[in-house]
Amino acid sequence: MSKVGVGLLLSAVLVLTPVWAAAADFKVGVVDGMDVVSKSAAGKGVQDAITRK
Repeated sequence: MSKVGVGLLLSAVLVLTPVWAAAADFKVGVVDGMDVVSKSAAGKGVQDAITRK
C-alpha cells in the first residue's frame, strides 16, 4: 500500500473507533408500562385501594 492508503486507513480507524464504542453503549429496550406504574408510589396506592375492595 502506498503512504496515502495507509494514512487514509489509519484516519478511518481513528475516526470510526469512537463511533463503534458509542454504538456499543447505546441500548434500545422496551419499557413495560405496567412495571413502571406498579413500582411508583401512585401505582402502589392504586393497588392497595384495589386489594381493599
